[in-house]
Amino acid sequence: GDPELLDLAEEICRRENPDIHVFRGRVVSGDQFISEQQKKQWLSETFGGYCAEMEGAAIGQVAYLNKVRFLIIRAISDRADGSASMEYYKFKKQYTDND
Repeated sequence: GDPELLDLAEEICRRENPDIHVFRGRVVSGDQFISEQQKKQWLSETFGGYCAEMEGAAIGQVAYLNKVRFLIIRAISDRADGSASMEYYKFKKQYTDND
């Protein structure tokens, strides 16, 4: 993502939502949902990823080819470590309460 946009997004998030943890780093992207700890660990060790998702790489590629600044912001709902206990609709409500 664009360094200036990243700085701005991080600054605003820390100021407006100080109770939410902000992590800045590589997001790995692929064609599968990551739910197993072993796969998560492999992705982290192999690619240095903080999290995985399935849409951002396409956005990044199109933005890069068209010389458009971009950044990807992710809210993590499942840590792929067997601890997921919240259903999507509950997470969505919690997430939207923080915007």
